[in-house]
Amino acid sequence: AMELGIGMVHQEFMLIPGFTVTENIKIGREISTPNLPSRLFGKSMETLDYKAMRKDARKALKRIGLQIEDYVKVAGLPVGYMQFIEIARELDKTEIRILVFDEPTAVLTESEADRLLAAMRAIAAQGIAIIFITHRLDEVMAVANSMTILRDGEFVARKEIKDTNVVEIAELMIGRK
Repeated sequence: AMELGIGMVHQEFMLIPGFTVTENIKIGREISTPNLPSRLFGKSMETLDYKAMRKDARKALKRIGLQIEDYVKVAGLPVGYMQFIEIARELDKTEIRILVFDEPTAVLTESEADRLLAAMRAIAAQGIAIIFITHRLDEVMAVANSMTILRDGEFVARKEIKDTNVVEIAELMIGRK
């Protein structure tokens, strides 16, 4: 998926509480520099380049408008911040073209959900396609251009948001009026 430019923001957070914001954003894609031990024993002995990793993390956080120090540990942060760190981690990946959001507002407060929807609009404005999986129809109407409706895992319809409303969408989802 990463090679194809697809990122995933899960409903359940996949952060490591004891790691910093930067470490969570860069995990699996750490930046390192060679040193004497690495020349002798291999790449796994290289020194982490925290300055370069913090720069990347701040850039990803800025893309979604999250103001947080990159050296803060994730443990104890509000849920909304954790969700944004998850998104920043995906945006940090090179050549990301599609982001899949799986029920991203399920654990957020109303104000956090509003911030997330605004961030989704900003991400889409950067040319990144978003697949937004949700049952909250008001959120779909607020951020989507088009939607695909499934019932029991089967395709039901594809609608442009401008051509539909919440009542019609609900009827298509349920299969009756």
